[in-house]
Amino acid sequence: MKTFLFSLVMVLTLVANPSQLNAASPESQTTSDASMAQTYVANGVTFRMIAVAGGTFTMGATAEQGSVAQSNEKPAHQVTLSDYCIGETEVTQALWLAVMGDNPSFYTSANGYSDNLNRPVERVSWNDCQTFITKLNELTGQKFRLPTEAEWEYAARGGNKSKGCQFSGSNDISEVAWYWNDIPSRSKGK
Repeated sequence: MKTFLFSLVMVLTLVANPSQLNAASPESQTTSDASMAQTYVANGVTFRMIAVAGGTFTMGATAEQGSVAQSNEKPAHQVTLSDYCIGETEVTQALWLAVMGDNPSFYTSANGYSDNLNRPVERVSWNDCQTFITKLNELTGQKFRLPTEAEWEYAARGGNKSKGCQFSGSNDISEVAWYWNDIPSRSKGK
């Protein structure tokens, strides 16, 4: 997955090559199941990595994106990726807190939002993310990293199971994403 920068908010997710994820101590890796997901633990907080089968896809502004495509997404081009693992969700405030010892996010109970640490961490820089990943790798004995733009886009489009939707899984953005309009109203009380 790719990190997106929205109004100085970086949404962080993790990625790793399957060959780089190894059996670690019980406190850092807990389960593997038939869905090709691995669960890891860092200082008591669990997170899951999902296997993504590699493949070839058209990256950039494709026809189904219509008028929402930006000029910097053109021209569309073919990209081939190997298998990789990606975070089931963005890095949560809970995981960031467990690894870094603080929560830099705005959307917290301190600012009138519910005490839900399962929201994505935000208000972190690229350098903050690099420090987080280094510490997470030390805690888990793994080799997590930020995803490439191609890895993010391929996973967001559904990988080799893509439905050809305008957005990830739907043509209606409000069904599959929070965006600038939604954050305050959807975060209150959740």
